[in-house]
Amino acid sequence: MHSKRVYAIILLVMLARSAKKSKKISAKRKEGFSWKKSKAARKARKKIRFLFFAVLSLVLTTLLLTAFSIYKFAKAPLISASLGSIEKNEEWQGEDDLNVLFLVVGDINKTTSSLKGAYILKIVPQSQNYFIVNLPIFADCDLAERYGEGSLSKAFVIGNVRLTQETVFKQLAVYSNSYVLIDEKGISEIKEMFGEVDLKDISKNVSATKLYLNPNFLKFLKTRVKSNLSMGEIFRVLGFVRGENSGKVFEINEESFKDRELFDVFWKSYILRGITGEENARIMILNGAEIAGLAGWGGRVVENSGLTLLDVGNTEKKYEKSFLVSVDPLSKTSQKLSRVFGIAEIKDRDAVESGTEPFFRGEVVVILGLDIGNVL
Repeated sequence: MHSKRVYAIILLVMLARSAKKSKKISAKRKEGFSWKKSKAARKARKKIRFLFFAVLSLVLTTLLLTAFSIYKFAKAPLISASLGSIEKNEEWQGEDDLNVLFLVVGDINKTTSSLKGAYILKIVPQSQNYFIVNLPIFADCDLAERYGEGSLSKAFVIGNVRLTQETVFKQLAVYSNSYVLIDEKGISEIKEMFGEVDLKDISKNVSATKLYLNPNFLKFLKTRVKSNLSMGEIFRVLGFVRGENSGKVFEINEESFKDRELFDVFWKSYILRGITGEENARIMILNGAEIAGLAGWGGRVVENSGLTLLDVGNTEKKYEKSFLVSVDPLSKTSQKLSRVFGIAEIKDRDAVESGTEPFFRGEVVVILGLDIGNVL
């Protein structure tokens, strides 16, 4: 009996509380209460926002990591440290002239592989042209670094890519700090992917779909090609030669390769025809290494780069390092000379004490020191 009374009292209390709560809810509704403004709704919205930002952060982090990986992949050169090469000053962005030395070897995975072919790819964005020059690899010439007489084939056996680049630079006065190394098996794989490629009109065979969307092509670049060009530069080069640009292919015979005057006439008549320096700055070349013929060779480099040579001469003293003196160190001519000679230091003419040196002749003066003289 006593327990029944207790249960009755508890029931009455619960009913009273429920009624009180209902009155409060009713009162709030009259005041304009809605669930969206309730405490529970605020908690739910807070949890949803937290979940949204967590997912967004995860997505953004994934995208950034992917973009960074692609960026590193695009910037990384396809180079083997054992090959060595002339150091590149900067990445090619597709605006300036570019000389790429293409070397074909028997087997890219063998350190003692022989040279089978050598080509210079000259890209000229100014005239929207590209040229491929086939070099005779067994023609006699003076090897760089004072290795004596030999050929490009011998240069490759002795000093791999670097000595071959330097020998081409010495013999032809054409600077190519970029190179691509491929073997005969790689050439066969290219034919399997694209068929017979017309070098004068690469776009006929190499479609954008086959080039950019073909996973086998990326694998081919990683396994059959070695280069100091980054992946981004390689695709810029491929994009240029397969675009709306015209190409020409030349084969240099042994006589034209060995006779420097004959080669210079060919190079300036066919490769540089119609190309003029935008600034038309006059350039002075000075021999600062006391090595016979160095200034004359430097003059060839200037003219074979499409620039204007004023004169050549000698400095009053010997210089260990090469440098440029310019009225405008940031001019296109100064920057191009820095690239074609591989000289990083450019001095402002106003800040240089000339003394007895003819630094004030011409807009740009190139002083060739022992660092270049000893290599050539």
